[in-house]
Amino acid sequence: MRALAVAAPETTPVPHGLEAGWLRFTDQVRTTRELFPHVQLVTGPVLRRD
Repeated sequence: MRALAVAAPETTPVPHGLEAGWLRFTDQVRTTRELFPHVQLVTGPVLRRD
C-alpha cells in the first residue's frame, strides 16, 4: 500500500466574486505546492454563486 499526501486548504469566499474566489484558491494551491512539495492531491472548496 502506498500513502497519498493530501492537502485541504481553507479559503474564505469573495462576496459576489466566484472568479475571484477561484483565483484566491489557485494562489493557495501554488503556495501549498511550494511549501509542501510532497503533496499529491489538493482538494478544493465548493464555490457557488449566491
